[in-house]
Amino acid sequence: MKRAILSFDYELFFGDKSGTVQKTLIEPTNIMLNVLDEVGAQATFFVDYLMLKFLEKENCKRTLADLKAIEEQLMDIVRRITYSFTLDRC
Repeated sequence: MKRAILSFDYELFFGDKSGTVQKTLIEPTNIMLNVLDEVGAQATFFVDYLMLKFLEKENCKRTLADLKAIEEQLMDIVRRITYSFTLDRC
């Protein structure tokens, strides 16, 4: 059986043509999480912590709403985690 390691960069690209947090991060990630659940797969998400700090620092209504949506999604990801450990015995 072949195995694959799935990893995703959970980050935004800032700029005028980058789209909204909802359309470019939240919705695509929800789709991916649902697919992972359906097929019983796992993945690693690498979260850009500085993105979160930037949104917090901007401290305006839109960025704080975006930050809240991201934090809620990250908590959902954490709730979906299944832990499995194997011990290699030498």
